[in-house]
Amino acid sequence: MTKRWKPGCYVNEEWREFKTYRELKKKLPELIKEDEDYEGEGLFVLRSKRGKWGEWFERWKIVNNKPTIVRQGWS
Repeated sequence: MTKRWKPGCYVNEEWREFKTYRELKKKLPELIKEDEDYEGEGLFVLRSKRGKWGEWFERWKIVNNKPTIVRQGWS
């Protein structure tokens, strides 16, 4: 059994950790706007996936006023 680690994201190269992925998703709009790379590649999120081994990454941007994943995969 693997140790589950907490999801988090890099905002202006600073790591921010959350208790749950759900909590992180609630704060996404303000985190994306706070990130200086907002217009670049997007907000970088790392998390684990249940039953899977490794780190899953997601790049988030605001599209049509909604946080949207623009790129994702295994890191």
